[in-house]
Amino acid sequence: MTTPAEISEIAQQLETLSELELNSFRVTSESLLAVIEDDSSSLLARLHACEILLHRDQTKFLSVIGVGKVASIFVAALKDQVTTDLNPWAFLNMNELGPFGRTLVACGQRAVVELVPLLNIQRLAGLYSGSAEAKEGNADQPRVCDFAAYFIAKIKQLPYRFDRDDVKVRDTEIDRVKKLA
Repeated sequence: MTTPAEISEIAQQLETLSELELNSFRVTSESLLAVIEDDSSSLLARLHACEILLHRDQTKFLSVIGVGKVASIFVAALKDQVTTDLNPWAFLNMNELGPFGRTLVACGQRAVVELVPLLNIQRLAGLYSGSAEAKEGNADQPRVCDFAAYFIAKIKQLPYRFDRDDVKVRDTEIDRVKKLA
């Protein structure tokens, strides 16, 4: 059994990891589950703990943690911008899911329920980092609602086009997704 002090220490370590470091973090699954269940652990620590476990065995740990809880953690993390960049979520202009985006899509309808309120959040979702694609993605100024619509469309297998040039076209797409969500 993991003690509260150990949970706190593991949560603090999880907060310092980049997305690329998650799969090399060595701690027991029991300890990661304890972090996820500990509401005093930060949202980032809980997100990272989920992602590590789901990378180990997605089917098993989606069941153990619960699809609803995973969806709730991931959507809250997107909404609250707890990650350092958008790269792990998705490159909207390339129609490419990142690892966090793939996990969210794997949550299916439970994620849709959590994502629908985000369709009304117009603020910027954050920034991409690194590559030339990141610079292009940042120029697009992706909003929280753009990501929510994109993920809902992926889950429901709806056509969706992220328009890089015209926010009004994006808003029309988002309204269409709202009606079908």
